[in-house]
Amino acid sequence: MDTSLINFGKKQDHPELLKTLAMKKIDYYKNSVHIYTDASKTTTNKTSAAFCIPKLNIQHSVRLSDNITIFAAELSAIKLALLWVISNSDKNISVFSDSYSCLQAIASGKSILHLTCC
Repeated sequence: MDTSLINFGKKQDHPELLKTLAMKKIDYYKNSVHIYTDASKTTTNKTSAAFCIPKLNIQHSVRLSDNITIFAAELSAIKLALLWVISNSDKNISVFSDSYSCLQAIASGKSILHLTCC
């Protein structure tokens, strides 16, 4: 798991630098199929999770239960992407997430997600 970009600060502090570094990092994995994950939560506590695979023109999103945390929604997005990989691909895959807290939880082995959506 590569979380090296976290050492360069927050998006609002150095947006152009982080964009350049992110593009270099993405390019580093150019020989794999890229999967991008994300989640969202509205002001009315409605959540969704999604992933996309631009190279294969695949986009998938799900509506999640109301009032779950954005952390759980981000984990759901990663889980959806990994389930797709298990079912559909034998290629070299790189999954990209903007949720450092989820990546930390996965790396620690302490992320348990029991959502019926995924």
